[in-house]
Amino acid sequence: QAQQTFDQLKTELAEDDVYITTTAPRMLADTYASMAESRGESGEYETALQLTDAGLALNPRDATLQGLRSDFLVEVNIIELDQLFQITSAFDIDDISRKVREIENGAPAKYTEFRSRSEGALSERINFLAQTSEKEAAGLADAAFRVFPTSNILENLAREYQLEPWPA
Repeated sequence: QAQQTFDQLKTELAEDDVYITTTAPRMLADTYASMAESRGESGEYETALQLTDAGLALNPRDATLQGLRSDFLVEVNIIELDQLFQITSAFDIDDISRKVREIENGAPAKYTEFRSRSEGALSERINFLAQTSEKEAAGLADAAFRVFPTSNILENLAREYQLEPWPA
């Protein structure tokens, strides 16, 4: 509702009005930060991330919102990838690599545990797929090793289940 009031004021006040250009955007951004923190504390990371984005749209240089966004992005990525790695047979390597880097750079302390869980989930999934389709297992093993190139577990699975070369 505050956003609606702000939008209405923008139509009624001069474009260069200090309240419209400076005061109100900062106040609204602070409100978005508070709401995002509350949502984050209750584990609603996706909503918290959306709230930080809304606040940053109003005040892009707000360090508090930038930090919250980074924290919530890490949590959203961890939850998404934890779920994906248990059920996938293929994934977009570039997209998943980006999310893994966001976790690694945004929360190095959480990354080690995340990586260990990911290796376990992916190796279980690869071995499960191998029971019915070594080709699918090979594709997932190759993709997983490309995302986690320092993983001995995934390297061994990528060697064990190699993709067939293209016919000449």
